Amino acid sequence: MNKNTKNQTTKITQRNFDFDEFMDCLTIWMMRNNTTHVPYDYVDTRYDTHYPLGHVMRQLTITPTKDDTKIVLTKKQQQVLNNLGVSLNQNNSFYAPEFLWQIKKFAETHKTTHIKPEYVERFTNYPLGKKFQMVKNGFLIKQKAIPKTTPHIDVDDSVYAELISLGFLSAYTKQGIKTAKSITFNYDQFVSHWVAYCAKQLKVHAPDPYNPHRTYITEDGYKLGEFTYLLRLSKRKIENGEMPYYKAYTLTQEQWQKLAKLNFFEGQTQKRKSDKKFDEFCDRLAQYKKEFGNTLVPDTYVCEDGYALGTRVTYYRKCKNKSLKNNTPFPKDREKKLNEIGFAWKHHDAIMEDFFEHYKQYKKTHNNKTFVSNSYVCEDGYRLGMHATKIRLSKHKLDLGKPAQVALTDQNIKTLNSLGFPWEISKISDKRFKTEEKANFKYFFDKLVEYKDEFNDLQVPFGYRCDDGYALGQKVVYFRQRKNKTFEGANKILVDTQNRALEKLGFAWEEKTDTSKKQPTLKHKK
Repeated sequence: MNKNTKNQTTKITQRNFDFDEFMDCLTIWMMRNNTTHVPYDYVDTRYDTHYPLGHVMRQLTITPTKDDTKIVLTKKQQQVLNNLGVSLNQNNSFYAPEFLWQIKKFAETHKTTHIKPEYVERFTNYPLGKKFQMVKNGFLIKQKAIPKTTPHIDVDDSVYAELISLGFLSAYTKQGIKTAKSITFNYDQFVSHWVAYCAKQLKVHAPDPYNPHRTYITEDGYKLGEFTYLLRLSKRKIENGEMPYYKAYTLTQEQWQKLAKLNFFEGQTQKRKSDKKFDEFCDRLAQYKKEFGNTLVPDTYVCEDGYALGTRVTYYRKCKNKSLKNNTPFPKDREKKLNEIGFAWKHHDAIMEDFFEHYKQYKKTHNNKTFVSNSYVCEDGYRLGMHATKIRLSKHKLDLGKPAQVALTDQNIKTLNSLGFPWEISKISDKRFKTEEKANFKYFFDKLVEYKDEFNDLQVPFGYRCDDGYALGQKVVYFRQRKNKTFEGANKILVDTQNRALEKLGFAWEEKTDTSKKQPTLKHKK
C-alpha cells in the first residue's frame, strides 16, 4: 500500500490488495473489539494512508456494487479467514455489520423504525427494506410464528438483540408475538390500552400525550398507533359522508362519545401525503388571492418556485366534477376550506369572471369605450381582445344553431349586455374570422382607398391595422402573393378583374425598399 499520500483513504482493488496488511488491521480490530464484525464505514487510521477495513470486509464477504471490485482470495487465505470466524459470501450477499450500519443510519435520518419492504437507500442502492424483511422473517421463524419455508436470513442472536434495542423488533418479542400478528380490532381492548397509554404519557409530562405515532406498539405487542390512526381517519370519512376502509371501525354513537370523553380526539390525526399536498395548495391559493384579489388562476400559471398552481386548480375542479358524475361525495372538509378561500369550482365561470373583471377595467381606462380590438393585450398579459373576439363569434354561432367555442349562458349574455358589450361581428379581424362582409374584395378595396386618402400612397406596412382591427397590411401581402398564382375558369376572370381595379388605383405590387420617405405610423387612427 502506498504510504506517500497522507490523510487520504485508498480505494482497495484486486491489484493493490495486500492480504498481510489486511490481516494486520483485522487482528488489531479483533483484539480491541473481540468480534469480526467490522462496521462498513470503519477506517484504520494507524497508517498515514488510512486503510478502509470496513469497506474491504464488505468487498470480501458480499457481491460488490457497481463502484466496487470483488477481491478474490486464494484457498489458503480463505481458510485463514474461516478459522477466524469470517463468513465469506454468507446469506446471499448479506453482511451483518453493513446491515446494522444502514439500520442505524435509517433511524437517525427518518426518526422512525418503520421500514417499507420496497425501501432502497438511494446513495448506495442498498435494499434495506428487503434485507430487513428477510431478517425479521428469520426472527419470526426462530419464534415459531411463521413457517420455515418463508424466505429469510439467519443471523446471530447479537444482531437480533441490536435490532430489539433499536426498536425495530420490539413488536415481535416472545410475549407479544401473537398479539402483534393479529390485526383484528376489538373496541374494549382498544379502550383499555388507550387509557393505560394516556396515563403513562401524562405521568412523564409528554408534549403531545394523545397522539401516538402510527408505528407505536405497546410492550405487550398491541398496535395502538395503527388502530388510533385508522379510527380517527374513519371518523373523518364518516363526517365527510364517505365509507371507512373497514367496517370494524364504524362505531356506534355511544362508543364515539366514550372515546371523546377519553380525549381521543385531542391528538392530531397524522396526515397522509394527499392531505399535505392539499394543505400546500390551499396556502398557495390563499397567497394568490392576496396578491391578485381573486382565485381565477390561469391554467398555465406557475409560482416563482416552480409550483404549478394552475394545474392543481384544474385537478381539484376535475375531482369535484368526477364526484358529481359518479354520485360520490366530495370531502366536506376540503370543500369547506376551498369555499372559505373563494375557490371557483366551474372552469367556464372562472373564465367569464376573469373576462368581466378585465373588460370593466378596460372601459374605465379607455373613457368607457366598449369595442376591444382583437390585438389588445392588458398590462398583466391577459389577451382581452382575443377573448372578446371569441365571445362575439360564439354568440353568432349559437344564434345560427352551430356549436361554439365558448358556451355562453343566458346569465353571461345578460351581464355582457349590461356592460354594453358590442355583438356586431362586422368589426372582427378578417384574418381570424373571415366573415362574409370582410372577406370580399370590396371591403378590402374601400379600406385601401381610405389609406391612400390619408397617406397619399399605397405602401402599407405589414403590421398596419385599421381602427376596427382590420389587418390591412397583411391583406396587401396576400394580394401581392396571389398575383403570381395561376387560376382557371371563373376564378381567373374574377382575379383578373380585381387585379385591374387595383392597378387603376395605383396598387404597389412590390414592397418599396426606399426608406428615405417617412413611413406612415403603425398606430390605429383615433
